[in-house]
Amino acid sequence: MACKNCHHPLTDHDKFCPQCGAKVVLHRITLGNIWSEFAESFFNWDNKIFRTFKTLYADPKEVVQSYINGVRKRYLSPISYFAISVTIGGLYVFIFSNWIDTVSLVDEQDQAIPAQVQREIIEASMVFMDYQSFSNFLLIPIAALVCFIVFYNDRRYNYSELFVVFLYAFSHINLSLYIVSMPLLFFPIVTQIIAGIFAIVYPIYFAVLLYQLYELNLGQIVVKSLLSILVGIPLLLLFYGILFGSLFYLGVFDEFLELVKKSAELQKQAG
Repeated sequence: MACKNCHHPLTDHDKFCPQCGAKVVLHRITLGNIWSEFAESFFNWDNKIFRTFKTLYADPKEVVQSYINGVRKRYLSPISYFAISVTIGGLYVFIFSNWIDTVSLVDEQDQAIPAQVQREIIEASMVFMDYQSFSNFLLIPIAALVCFIVFYNDRRYNYSELFVVFLYAFSHINLSLYIVSMPLLFFPIVTQIIAGIFAIVYPIYFAVLLYQLYELNLGQIVVKSLLSILVGIPLLLLFYGILFGSLFYLGVFDEFLELVKKSAELQKQAG
């Protein structure tokens, strides 16, 4: 008997190949086998997904530093973790856009804008959510650039390594937001509050991560944070100017702008 993956000879007692480590499969596929493999892969707390998620809260430097130092088996790679975050984010946007009743977001007391127009504006604005993951991904190289500039006098991490740092960080916070918000999607006001809270969590998590990576003291964190704001704001304005300018030019927001214009005209008439 030989391994079906690397063809290394096996004994009758081998459960895993001693050469490549693949599991020895002797039986035909059944639904029970499929479920067992699924449960073993995704519901085991010690697997890479849960271990990476847990450690990025408990000790984020460990995950980042491990990958930078060449460790690949212990945690998910930043690209894999980002892919999971984008997938969950896509599911989040799909549910919110297609199944959530926008009636709860409509202000029935607003006499100037009819409820139907408000609902149409809200539904048209969902287009912004469709580009959320894309814009977040584009923010990662900008965040890495800001950090590279701010820590110009400390080159223990190059630009590519900082890209890995922020790829993990953005993916982790976004994934956490989706996990917390997903069960509460049918309460849009609550999810908006949670999103506001996570907007505060973002810079705090980044500050803690950089505190660990660069071994900063409190004063250095304050100074580096201020420098990050000074460097980051112009870059973000340029980034969002190019991004939204391109999307407006392509006509992505035409329906939304038309409804906003209609809303403004109704408010003017009511006034």
